[in-house]
Amino acid sequence: MNKNDNNETIYVNVSPKDKQDFTVAANVQKGEPTTQDTPWFKRLCNALRERAFRHAQRKQPAKQAFFPSYTRIKKVFILFESDLLERNSQVKQLIRELQADGKTVTAWGFVDKKQISSAILRDYRILGSQDVNLLGQPKEHERNDLKHEHFDLLISLNINNIMPLRYLGLYADADFRAGMKTDEPYENDFMVALPDDEKNIVYLFDQIMLYLRKINADNTYQTMHTQPANKK
Repeated sequence: MNKNDNNETIYVNVSPKDKQDFTVAANVQKGEPTTQDTPWFKRLCNALRERAFRHAQRKQPAKQAFFPSYTRIKKVFILFESDLLERNSQVKQLIRELQADGKTVTAWGFVDKKQISSAILRDYRILGSQDVNLLGQPKEHERNDLKHEHFDLLISLNINNIMPLRYLGLYADADFRAGMKTDEPYENDFMVALPDDEKNIVYLFDQIMLYLRKINADNTYQTMHTQPANKK
């Protein structure tokens, strides 16, 4: 059992053996191997996080997705996994490419470490582990900064299924969402399948842009109805 930021209780089934292992893990001395290092514990945590995400997804209001003409896109939101040094040279090059096309770009990244050295800017920031809760959900101050923005296009470069980036994509107010093809069909409106030997953010970005730029500029906004969230 756990609680999300809205103080709602999320339940997960735990076997008697798992409960025993939790108790053992809580009593080991610092430096000794813990239950948290075992594969079953990681699977349990991942299942809990996925279930909490689905719960949050179902609570989101139904939206229409607008398949945009690239020439009409003005504001773009990019989500990406930051490198440990927070340099992100490839992402910054992609941002410059969009800016050269006259787009206003906001980019948020995530890296799994506590101390973030990058400055928090209006249009560029990197979140760390101190900015999310145990379920991977960004904390309230991050969500508040995001909810006042509206984007014509969201590009998710989340190729490694990073949970905080999935939440940011869920909470962002965007007319259209594009990203990598996954087994979860309701998180993006347009998805690109990546070959195993081309699983990188540059290839994903290039493929998304290739299709967006092919859309006839005269067909300004074609309305699509999004599917309801998967309730399983």
